[in-house]
Amino acid sequence: MKLAGLAFMLLVAIPAHGIAQDAVPSRPVSIIVPYAPGGAADIVARPLAHGLERELKQSFVVVNRPGASGAIGTQLCANARPDGHTLCAVVVQVSILPEVDALFGRKPAYTRDQLVGIARLTAEPVVFMVGTQTPWNTLQEVLDAARRKPNSIKYSTGGNYAGNHLPVAMLTQAAGVEILAVPYKGGGPSMMAALGGEVSMTSQVPGVAYPHVSAGKMRAIAHSGVKPLTDFPEVKSLKELGYDVEFYLWAGFFGPRGMPGNVMRTLRGATTAVMNSEEMRSAAAKIKIELAFQDADEFTKWWDADAARLIQTVRRMGKIE
Repeated sequence: MKLAGLAFMLLVAIPAHGIAQDAVPSRPVSIIVPYAPGGAADIVARPLAHGLERELKQSFVVVNRPGASGAIGTQLCANARPDGHTLCAVVVQVSILPEVDALFGRKPAYTRDQLVGIARLTAEPVVFMVGTQTPWNTLQEVLDAARRKPNSIKYSTGGNYAGNHLPVAMLTQAAGVEILAVPYKGGGPSMMAALGGEVSMTSQVPGVAYPHVSAGKMRAIAHSGVKPLTDFPEVKSLKELGYDVEFYLWAGFFGPRGMPGNVMRTLRGATTAVMNSEEMRSAAAKIKIELAFQDADEFTKWWDADAARLIQTVRRMGKIE
């Protein structure tokens, strides 16, 4: 009887220990956003965190860690203990920062294979615009002018290799023209530069572009997606205009590689529920973003293909001081 009683106690104790060990999450979770508040990753990470709290009955805290174009915060996420308690929400530059480091002879702050995608959250094309004070009405007119006089046309970016630098570089590489990139400190200043006439051209996501185009201050001449844009139904894509360029300024949800299967399953399930919820759709509508959810498997394949295109673009761009 004593042996039977001991065996029973062990059988009870082992599952109980396993359940406690497998609890996900077992304490507050940090979602690192490696940029300042208010950016593309930050504004979607906050309603996501709120929804995950509801789904998993645990605190999810958005932590902004800006610096080095996102490399500092992303490095914190990549090097974190892979137990599901340190995650990150990042944008498209996550794919190219290691490549940029290599161009400058620096040791990369992290590598792509240190991260595992949980979900794609958003993916928006950019709208190419010129000021209404310029003489051009179409993309072809802009490119013809650039061919006649290389680097005579200036366009604004949010910084070298930024999310609105890459698509114009992809276009100029495909078209074989030279247009001068003028870097500013962020997407907002780059938009203001175009509005103020400091540059002739810029590219921005539809939500940023629309009010300026509708007010008659900017002229939309193309976009970088493949589907028609709701706010710009008559604006053609670069592919429709004959240039094999597709670009999205996307935000994704990641964790450090090596998270156990039960952790990934829990995070994927909860994220899927949140992203498909009416609460998340309502939150996205209020902040003028379009959700483009992909679960981990689909997102991983998509990210690999997208990163390959962007890395090739950066290598062609080369070192920019």
